[in-house]
Amino acid sequence: MRVPDPPLRAAAQPAPAPVMGGDGLVIYASDHLRVIYRPAGSAHLVVTFNSMAKLFGGSDFWARDALEREDVSALGFVASRPNWFPEAEMTRAIAALAAAEGGSILRRHDRIITYGFSMGGYGALKYAARLGADVALAFTPQFSIDPAEVDPADRRYTQFFDPALNAAMAVTAADLGARNFVVYDPASALDRAQAEMLGRFDRLERVILPCALHDTIRVVTESRLGADLLRLLAERDLSAATLRRLFRSGRARSRTYRTGLDDRVRAHGPAWTGIRRRLLQAWQDIDPTALRPLIGLTELQMEEAGPAAAEPGLRTLWQSRNRAPASEWWGPWRLFTFAGQSDKAGQFADRAVAADPANPIPRVHLARSLLDMGFRTAASDELDRVREAAGDRVEVWRHLSVFYQRLGRSEDAEQAAGHLARLVPAGSQT
Repeated sequence: MRVPDPPLRAAAQPAPAPVMGGDGLVIYASDHLRVIYRPAGSAHLVVTFNSMAKLFGGSDFWARDALEREDVSALGFVASRPNWFPEAEMTRAIAALAAAEGGSILRRHDRIITYGFSMGGYGALKYAARLGADVALAFTPQFSIDPAEVDPADRRYTQFFDPALNAAMAVTAADLGARNFVVYDPASALDRAQAEMLGRFDRLERVILPCALHDTIRVVTESRLGADLLRLLAERDLSAATLRRLFRSGRARSRTYRTGLDDRVRAHGPAWTGIRRRLLQAWQDIDPTALRPLIGLTELQMEEAGPAAAEPGLRTLWQSRNRAPASEWWGPWRLFTFAGQSDKAGQFADRAVAADPANPIPRVHLARSLLDMGFRTAASDELDRVREAAGDRVEVWRHLSVFYQRLGRSEDAEQAAGHLARLVPAGSQT
């Protein structure tokens, strides 16, 4: 259950006076939001909005380090929790900004750019007009998280929707800046649906960044294109075409991009095996520490000649487990499970559970490994923990219905199947 937001302060309560510190000017601070201004040498101002994964404290804000390195003046709006920058709170914050330093902060800059990713991308679009933005750049933003306004299949953020805070939150044409760009990967169906809702507006241009899924901003940072992007934003002839050229110029350096590319090639099946092998080998040659090409090449060996032929790759993968990020658990888990080495598969899933205990996906796969090893009581306990955190995630309920049945817990299996049927209407399950 989400922790309730603290009540908004009464609108009549005056905003706190700006406080200058060594790290910048704190324009506004409340339980929901902070606004920090850090002047620098640029004539233009970049206004950033944080994502829900970057809930900064103190005077930090999203993209601050990159902006400081480029000597760009910055204004950071920092949500204290995944609240999608509530309208009433933003009204007070923008009023405080207008009053700070005699109302000169926005006027002293000849160009204003709003900039953010995901929740921050929403903020960059929603408040562009109110901040006088010449350009709004949003990486995989949301049009809204109101369940009544988004695709019924998109339940990623609806748990954070609060009618008291987020009423009438959808981005409208009147909210947008003079020019607006949305960067997204259409292979992510849910992000594509959000981008299509935004794409109805005349002043908004969509920029495709393939093979990134939701993490479009990671392709930029991993490709070391951040500085180039900030310089590009200062140019008055910025266009969707120039953004696309920039992303293409460095995306091969991004592990996120290469992973997404491998996923797409892999989806074509055996007909593309040769292409996939060449791409994975090239990736391994230029980035020997990356685990994904090792996983992919080992998978191909296993598919073509069986687990015995893949043993050298499995052995190397097992020896590399301590340097493997916990987030890269799925590939090793799958390979060791198919090879009949459930103990090793379970260790990868266990590390992922330890790193993200609230995520039911690795936990349900840990339960599968425990079940395969014969540890039925431990598997049963894990499945019960999964059920508590499952929410409305279809794939989790599908696993629960199967694994409860394997344990002989028929009543729980039936309940899981019933919940799954409510989430996915009859005739639409795949």
